[in-house]
Amino acid sequence: MDISWDDQVLAVGTEDGTIEVYNFPKILALAGKSQENLHGGSRSKRASTSPALMKLFKTKSNGILLTKFTWRNFLYAIGSYN
Repeated sequence: MDISWDDQVLAVGTEDGTIEVYNFPKILALAGKSQENLHGGSRSKRASTSPALMKLFKTKSNGILLTKFTWRNFLYAIGSYN
């Protein structure tokens, strides 16, 4: 997981090889609200139903080890294979 240098975007890599990109200020605004509202009314484990979700990337990797933003806010990810 990493936050962009301008504090606008949060990127999260998951075990299933998905990269989820969130609007970070929106997450902070929702943090004061109930857990139910944070996940869009759902209590599922997947946060991809969050209203702060901007984009979802499905990779061919078995898992994402690292998501990182460069100083120019380019996102890169490192995956793994087993």
